[in-house]
Amino acid sequence: MSPPLRRFVPHPPHSFGDYFKEEAIEWAWKCLIEVYGLDESRLYATYFGGNDQAPPDNEARDIWLKYLPASRVLPFDAADNFWEMGATGPCGPCVEIHYDRIGGRDAGEMVNADLPDVIEIWNNVFIQYNREADGSLRKVSGGRVGGGEWGIKPNERRVGTPGRSIA
Repeated sequence: MSPPLRRFVPHPPHSFGDYFKEEAIEWAWKCLIEVYGLDESRLYATYFGGNDQAPPDNEARDIWLKYLPASRVLPFDAADNFWEMGATGPCGPCVEIHYDRIGGRDAGEMVNADLPDVIEIWNNVFIQYNREADGSLRKVSGGRVGGGEWGIKPNERRVGTPGRSIA
């Protein structure tokens, strides 16, 4: 039997103003811990650390600090934690949840390092801006949320990666 492949599963329904960061993060946490039974000591959360065009997403950081210690809530740049549809259009900061497949260690430096033992398993995109034709960001009214999970199989409580899986 071939190993499970990592795949992205979008999470409907996406929010078009019905809920925003607080609820999206709480529901992701509850799903991973209470439904899928993952060990919370193996989870890390990332958030957008800001750049010259957009401030850091301190709101998302502060929400994550309700669930995880500061050493496991990590800022990253736009390449990892700012989603854009294209050169123009909806965009915004995102949070990601990463899982340490080994556990019992500080894996913070392995997050977003493309290593097979610390993998992204979930993300939430918070669409707060519109990228204009001149490259500027315009804040949009109301928040939108999109997101999904990477390769979680709730019926088996496993996380799949190319060539490997964990229980």
